[in-house]
Amino acid sequence: MFYDEDELRAFLRGGKSDLVAFERSLGNRHAIHRTICAFANDAPDTGKAGVVFIGMDSDGSCTGIPIDTALLATLAMMRSDGSIQPVPTCASTGPA
Repeated sequence: MFYDEDELRAFLRGGKSDLVAFERSLGNRHAIHRTICAFANDAPDTGKAGVVFIGMDSDGSCTGIPIDTALLATLAMMRSDGSIQPVPTCASTGPA
């Protein structure tokens, strides 16, 4: 399930929740990995996909990290390294 831009903007305005997490950078990969795993397994039992915003503060502001090939490759590796089951769907979008 993918969310459209309006839904993502609403998530940004709504702050952290059972479906939304914010990470300023890839600095704490263990926390990001744990969040992806929880969302992939629908830990809050919402029946909906969770969203992890990388490079965003919880107030919805951009932290300024570059969204580049290296960042996307790191996220893809976290997604498919075999430690998260089921393998989550990943999508990227630029700043809102």
